[in-house]
Amino acid sequence: MEDANQKLRPWIAIWIRPTDTMQFILSRPLAWRSVIAIIALNSVVWMIDGFSSFHLADRGALANKVFMGFVGGIIVFPLVYMFIAWAYRFFGRWVKGKGSYYDVLSAVVWGSMIPGIFGLLWIPKILIFGKELFSVNTPLFDGSMTLRYLHYGFMVLDCVGLVYGFYISVKLLAVAQKISAIRALLNILISLSGLFLFFVGLVSFIFLLKMTTIASFTSQAISYTK
Repeated sequence: MEDANQKLRPWIAIWIRPTDTMQFILSRPLAWRSVIAIIALNSVVWMIDGFSSFHLADRGALANKVFMGFVGGIIVFPLVYMFIAWAYRFFGRWVKGKGSYYDVLSAVVWGSMIPGIFGLLWIPKILIFGKELFSVNTPLFDGSMTLRYLHYGFMVLDCVGLVYGFYISVKLLAVAQKISAIRALLNILISLSGLFLFFVGLVSFIFLLKMTTIASFTSQAISYTK
């Protein structure tokens, strides 16, 4: 078994042997090149998703927006990984997680590899659908049943990538946190719920602060007019 693990290639083995792969990864120094490659891959995929969701082709100055999006992604996405790893480790204590920050960070990064690989489907999507992927105006897509079926096929593959990627993420986090897969699933769900409540609270606080400031200025303006 040890000899087999010596030859294990994480990028391939993680698809069918996630537990062994995570143990292999954690038994060695952090592979920064692989980590950076996975983060870069997912950053590009997420940014292209964002460009499509916000119909960037309809907003003008496309080159400038794409450039700014990639520059911003280089800064933001590594911080997102670090923040998620911190949340998993913090809330993981509630389910008896014992992993170090770097072990959990490794699980988060490698767990995102499979959705990132499926994200490469953007290449054939762009070749087939072109600019219409980033626009609300889709005359070619609307006039072709073949393109519609292809689009639905890509949607199914995207869903497969997300579901299987989530399953792999649970298995990797279980190894990193030294807990069962059920506890790892609870770790993820509790962490995501906690982050959601945190951001809802933050947005609510900013909104109330803004409304209080506006009310204060309005009150002062009325008093001056008197």
